[in-house]
Amino acid sequence: MTDATELPDGGDRSLIEELLGETLFVEAGAGSGKTHSLVERIVRLILTPDPIPLSQIAVITFTEKAAAELRHRIRIRLEKSLGELHEESDRELATEALRELDGAAVATLHGFALRILSEHPLEAGLPPNFETIDEISGQVAFRETFERFRDELFSDPEWGETLLLADALGIDTDRDFYALADALENNWDLLQRIEPPALPEIDFSGLVNDGEHLASRIDEHSGPGDRMTRLLEELREVVEQIAGGFDVIEQTAVLNGAGLSSGSKAGNRKYWPNIADIREEYESFRAAVEKHRSQLVDFVLRRSTTRLSNFILDEVENRRLRGRLNFHDLLVFARDLLSDPIHGSVVRKRVHAKYRSLLVDEFQDTDPLQIQIVTLVATSPDDPPQESWEDMATRPGHLFFVGDPKQSIYRFRRADISLYMQAQQHHQSREIRLLTNFRSGPQIIAWINEVFGNLIQYRPGSQPNYEPLVANREAPPVGASVMVLGSRPHPKRSKKTPDGFNMDEIRRVEAEEIAQTIIRCRQQGWSVGEEGSWRPAKFSDIAVLVPGRPSMPALEDAFENLGIPYRIASTTNVWRSREVRDLIMCLRAVDDPTDELATVSVLRSSIYGCGDDDLYRFKLSHDDAWNWNVVDDEEHHHRSADGDPVARGLAHLSMLHSQRTSLTPSQILRRIIRDRQMYEQCAARRNPRESIRRIRHVLDQARGWSDEAGGTLQRFLLWVAQQSADNARPIEAILPENDDDSIRIMTIHGAKGLEFPICMVAGLAKGSTASRGISVGYVQGVDAPTVRYRKGTENTDFAQWHDTESAFRHDELVRTLYVACTRARDHLVVSLHRTELASSTTEAAKLHGADILASGHEMAPQSELTPPTIVQGWVKEPQKVSYPPRLGRSEWAQVHQRAVTRSAQRVSLSATAIAKSGGSDDATNPGLEKDAEYIDAAPWNRGRYGTAVGRAVHAVLQRIDLVSGERLLPLSSVQAEVEGIPERTETVVALVESALSSALVREAAQERHWREIYVASTIHGTVLEGYVDLVFETKDGLVIVDYKTDQFDPAEAAEKLGSYQLQAAAYALALGEATNQPVVRVELAFLRAGGPAVISPVPHLDEVLSDVRAIIEREAVAGIRP
Repeated sequence: MTDATELPDGGDRSLIEELLGETLFVEAGAGSGKTHSLVERIVRLILTPDPIPLSQIAVITFTEKAAAELRHRIRIRLEKSLGELHEESDRELATEALRELDGAAVATLHGFALRILSEHPLEAGLPPNFETIDEISGQVAFRETFERFRDELFSDPEWGETLLLADALGIDTDRDFYALADALENNWDLLQRIEPPALPEIDFSGLVNDGEHLASRIDEHSGPGDRMTRLLEELREVVEQIAGGFDVIEQTAVLNGAGLSSGSKAGNRKYWPNIADIREEYESFRAAVEKHRSQLVDFVLRRSTTRLSNFILDEVENRRLRGRLNFHDLLVFARDLLSDPIHGSVVRKRVHAKYRSLLVDEFQDTDPLQIQIVTLVATSPDDPPQESWEDMATRPGHLFFVGDPKQSIYRFRRADISLYMQAQQHHQSREIRLLTNFRSGPQIIAWINEVFGNLIQYRPGSQPNYEPLVANREAPPVGASVMVLGSRPHPKRSKKTPDGFNMDEIRRVEAEEIAQTIIRCRQQGWSVGEEGSWRPAKFSDIAVLVPGRPSMPALEDAFENLGIPYRIASTTNVWRSREVRDLIMCLRAVDDPTDELATVSVLRSSIYGCGDDDLYRFKLSHDDAWNWNVVDDEEHHHRSADGDPVARGLAHLSMLHSQRTSLTPSQILRRIIRDRQMYEQCAARRNPRESIRRIRHVLDQARGWSDEAGGTLQRFLLWVAQQSADNARPIEAILPENDDDSIRIMTIHGAKGLEFPICMVAGLAKGSTASRGISVGYVQGVDAPTVRYRKGTENTDFAQWHDTESAFRHDELVRTLYVACTRARDHLVVSLHRTELASSTTEAAKLHGADILASGHEMAPQSELTPPTIVQGWVKEPQKVSYPPRLGRSEWAQVHQRAVTRSAQRVSLSATAIAKSGGSDDATNPGLEKDAEYIDAAPWNRGRYGTAVGRAVHAVLQRIDLVSGERLLPLSSVQAEVEGIPERTETVVALVESALSSALVREAAQERHWREIYVASTIHGTVLEGYVDLVFETKDGLVIVDYKTDQFDPAEAAEKLGSYQLQAAAYALALGEATNQPVVRVELAFLRAGGPAVISPVPHLDEVLSDVRAIIEREAVAGIRP
């Protein structure tokens, strides 16, 4: 690779490391090594003559994965610098930065906001022990809250007519209202609390009069009936139904279903003397009907939207009071805290002093909240917050931004490219651009520059200028660098071209050609780069990127037909896969025995394996064939005695149904998977690993839902329906196995930030710009959002917002294509399979991805491929497998006995168990009770036993500032309330003061320290675990402090120490083994009211550690696992 100083943008890269006192805004092109430059700037900040400790640097990234990678890269760079630095002072700075790295503020914006709120909960109006809920928990809680709101709404007499009107207009007050509430919840900071508009007087008389007059004009017709007479007869029937309606609700239902056809060309002039006048009047009446309906829809939407908005804002306040915040709450509350007129200046002063430098990565994905938060932190705390972030003056050098506006593709998550462009203009004192691409080969870069240089044209606030990339890699020796498939459009099927293509056929042809290209790639041995050399491509080197899931089924079919291994690298398709749909269908049948469709469907699935002939015979033999819930267990047993697969399947469903109230959904799923051998069935599928991975993912999701909600099977199925909806957001990705040599199929958005040796971009013919589900628009200066449930059911001002939004979405679609193509390292394959554009299609917003790329690629250097049909598919090379010799019976018995013996041994021991096993004289001492409350929970989720006072004291010492003791009373009060001992608040305060006033704790506060940490290590094959109250680091090693809150008499010090020393030494052993650092002291701090804690070191620590090891070895052999 070229030296940085010799690169075309080498000067700009040097400025990033040198201009530490300036606010910089860096535009970094795809694959330009921005992470490397970001890490170099961080290291320079740490090692500059005016050093900034890593603890005073905040780095904000877009995802948790990016934060983890950045932290890893910083660690590697700092460790490397230790070998390069010669000055001892610099080495000390680097060493200290490594110590601080684990606790450094390298996180997502949500993580950074959480830090701010955690340090200032009371100022933010939050409970000190507030928590952040994950997405599953949030969905479950919100659904339950919405259902309570819906029940209250349905019982409110003031809303009865509105809800009936909504129903008459085809609005589902459960499904549609929930979808709207969910959309509003995601952007609740944009909502305003306003009073719903009053119910207007609905009058159809004018419309009826006009309709009756128009219908009467049928008498002007002479001659045989024609289309206009039929239209007028239909109109008369509609008008009569409206006029005869029982009330406005029935009249509205008739209006909504009128469906009057166009009459602009109806009627024969020969029989109508004034046909032009009648046509005009008819079309005017149609327009009046539609206007009347639109006004009613608009009213219902505005009234319901304002009520739902108020409900959302109420729920947000409830979450604040309960201390259960979702990710969006964190951002809004942090922004509000920093700009608060009362507490904001104090909080900003603390945060401003704590974080002297803020570096923001992936800034093109910013939203208004992000720019407001970072600007508030970087602004002088003495300056009052302004209404606009652009009016706030930040300290030079406090901010550093890096991003690529051409990769701004998250508008649906509120990413606003106009904000990026405004911030760039506001903060950019000089142009700094990273344009050297270290990822892709020269032909790929040339193609991208040619194509997107034409497509990405500057548009104020919507599209940046295109800056060409500069290649820095060699081209692969084997295989085309850029290949275009389907460059010529297919004829579109119509009455004139019945042999043309519809969308399904386009996807099928495209998928088959991609599959054939993949096989050709393997057969020809396309080159991919790895560690400075070239090797033939494997399947795992290939990724197929698509805009969304509509294109995935065709690809799956094509790959399966040709024997190509693949996996879906996203959860968007998991809930729609065959094996998961079968499982969910089985749950539906178990939950509702009257659902005959679910029963028959699951019997025909691979779960029960019944053929249509089996179902037919069973139906003939039993009148109540599918009403299996009325059959008792004895009859089920009798029917299935002869092995009838249908009878056995129904018996199994009946058994699960009887247990559905005592088992959680995850337990029912496990029963189905185990009883019906679902994992074994996966082995017979084309892609066993993918099938197993999907089933495990759904099982994990069900377990998470059960742990959080603890609801019924019916409620779980309702939650599943939300996950499989078109507009569902995936909760997490499915991670591949390391040795999985298969192609990845994933969405373009899911691939952002990744790279692939061979990248194939497909599925661009249609659906790239289509929005699914509900749409909600927020117009500046308008108090309520504008809404569309579906076409024809929308606010009257929605079309205007949508037209403006469409221009932004078209520009984002172009950028999405740029992101897809820049994922390629060695080979780029682009599919342009599409149908011919209609001659009337001139609006850019109506173009799809393939049309856009086709318009820009003609002059770009590329290869075109029309491969011959490959009949035989991919045949995997046979591998030689050697198996160990089969054991004899006696040898097998010995192996079996060893396994049984190992399984009977203890898996883990707590420090408390060590103390009790060692013969503590006071085994019931509450001070020993510090085990995990839930032994099966993950370590970070476990609680602790002990006395209520002890728990409260430990909780306060875990949170309070050890130096200042600030907020002692409110923290103690809250924790005493949590433990149910508010009357003991003074005791808690006194014991905490005892700890804070001790010389030992003051010493710990001045050193690098950790509080309330879970430690575990493996000793003699047994996991030793426990909680350590306080650990601090000295130049000689680690020191453990263990608080004791039980009654203490100085005369009994030796006896007390004896009862605790094994427990304390167990902590030391676990900590030392886990950190590979020496534990030089273990100090017991006996807290007492009215004076500093009495400190008692564990004497002869090495000897006690030997005793602990002996106890562990003894218990490992003799203990029986619970």
